[in-house]
Amino acid sequence: VTRALGTLRAPAPSDSGLPAPEERLLGLVDGFRRIGQPVDCAIDPLPEGAVADAAYGIVREALTNVARYAPGAATTVRCRYGDDRTDVVVTSGAPLPGAPAHAADLGGGRGQGILRSRAREAGGTLTTGPTEDGGWEVRA
Repeated sequence: VTRALGTLRAPAPSDSGLPAPEERLLGLVDGFRRIGQPVDCAIDPLPEGAVADAAYGIVREALTNVARYAPGAATTVRCRYGDDRTDVVVTSGAPLPGAPAHAADLGGGRGQGILRSRAREAGGTLTTGPTEDGGWEVRA
């Protein structure tokens, strides 16, 4: 799993030769599905550039954290693009029995900094925290 996660974390810069941003996000989600992470998603078409790059990086880091800290937990990814804002929300269910709790041993916190940095780069903000049912949510 660690090797698979490493390949999913490779950078994805914007480039006109790449598929559309929503197609890149769908490919990312499919990659996590292939390693056994159940992910439901709804992704609006996104414009190329900083917003699309930030959305991709946030979703990638959030899914990596779910796969690492709550493997197998049902997860949803929502990316909504509007005239004045883009919402990116990744929500996972509670960890499965035998998996560590979301708040347990989260490491050095580097992932949270990466998430916040990505949101800031696109002019946005980011919040993270537990859900009422024991899961975790990342909202940008």
